[in-house]
Amino acid sequence: MKNLGILLTNNYRLLSVAAMIDVFQSANSFCNKENKPEAFNIYLISNNPSTTSLNELPVFATDKVPKPDIILIPAFNTEKMEENIGKNLGYINWLKLQYNAGCEIASFCTGAFLLASTGLLTNIRATTHVQAAEKFKEAFPA
Repeated sequence: MKNLGILLTNNYRLLSVAAMIDVFQSANSFCNKENKPEAFNIYLISNNPSTTSLNELPVFATDKVPKPDIILIPAFNTEKMEENIGKNLGYINWLKLQYNAGCEIASFCTGAFLLASTGLLTNIRATTHVQAAEKFKEAFPA
């Protein structure tokens, strides 16, 4: 079973987080129907958790999270991207530490801005929301 952490960034898009949860809970449901062990232990990660669970999923602080195998970064609103990244600077070093410890990291849509801010996408092709693509190319030319 893979530990799958979904990052609850500041100003995340709720639809993005909900879609991630739905996809991986559905994958676990398929495993259950085939009498196989679930593929993912899904939990949420926040650098300032105000609750211990959300939609029956545990929420862990970054310093108390079980070792993640995979971290998913949700989308932000396409407006005020610099402000969104500024509110999430505390995740950048933490994400790099997780990656260096062997964790896979992926982003959805405009979450690519935070992932690129870590430097982990330098010289790697990446995608983002179509409405944010030009801003992304300007902000992260490499």
